[in-house]
Amino acid sequence: MNPIHAKIHTNKIMKNTFSTSLLWVMAIGVLLLSGALSANATAAESPSTSSWNSLGDFLGLSTKRDTFLKPEQAFVLSVDLDGDTGITAHWDIAHGYYLYRDKFQFRILSPDSVKASIPVSPAGKKKVDEYFGEMEVYYQQLDIRLPLLYEQQTAIPLKLEISYQGCADAGFCYPPISSTIELTLPALTKQ
Repeated sequence: MNPIHAKIHTNKIMKNTFSTSLLWVMAIGVLLLSGALSANATAAESPSTSSWNSLGDFLGLSTKRDTFLKPEQAFVLSVDLDGDTGITAHWDIAHGYYLYRDKFQFRILSPDSVKASIPVSPAGKKKVDEYFGEMEVYYQQLDIRLPLLYEQQTAIPLKLEISYQGCADAGFCYPPISSTIELTLPALTKQ
């Protein structure tokens, strides 16, 4: 082999070895990075892992996401008869969630012979809401009494639509929620 040809051949080998080594270093770096990110996704966050999480967020690899409850989990509604003159709607409100006082609506769907009076609700807590400004809201639990006007001497089925709206303190607001409730109103007793 002549010396000039040998030198060219050696340079090619060195270039290929360097390229191959660089590819291996990059591949190992990616594997280490993805392993660190997946380990951090399951480990408790500490100051030493926060930079990895930030890098994972930056690269779109982070598994941490805000998760919000389904509306029926955040705002559990139940309705009970309140004597023979009304109903009480009760909400169990999940921790970190709230309902707007002025977003409640009650509508009798049937029968036409039953009318709803003005709902009776407690005062709410003042809150400055990023979407609606200053509002009254309810946390934890809420009871709203809906007086009903009717003159039936026999039990009658009632179909009622209740609409309401709430948010999570973390910044997510639900669209208005509607629930249809079916109850049997007792016959009015004569006094």
